[in-house]
Amino acid sequence: MLRVNRAGGAPGAKTPIHTNPRPEAFYVLGGKLGQRTPHGVSYAEAGTTMVGHGVDMPMEVFSAGTTALDELAIFMVDANRPFSSPASLD
Repeated sequence: MLRVNRAGGAPGAKTPIHTNPRPEAFYVLGGKLGQRTPHGVSYAEAGTTMVGHGVDMPMEVFSAGTTALDELAIFMVDANRPFSSPASLD
C-alpha cells in the first residue's frame, strides 16, 4: 500500500529520530528539506525530490531552509510492521 503524508514546519522543525519498515521518497513543495542518517545529511530544495534511504535506516527529517518547509513524504507501508519506530543515530 502507498501512503502519502503532507508535512512541514517552520525553519528548524524536526521529526523524532525514527525508522520506517519500507522505502520512502520526498517531494519538496516549498522551503528546504534536510534528512540526517548515519550516512550524513542530505538536502532537497523546493521543486525537487529526494529518495530516502533503505529499509529500517535511522533518520531525522527537518526543515532546513529560511522559510517554512512544505513537503510530501511518500511511503510504501508494510501491514505486518509498525509504520515507524523510535531509533537512534548513535
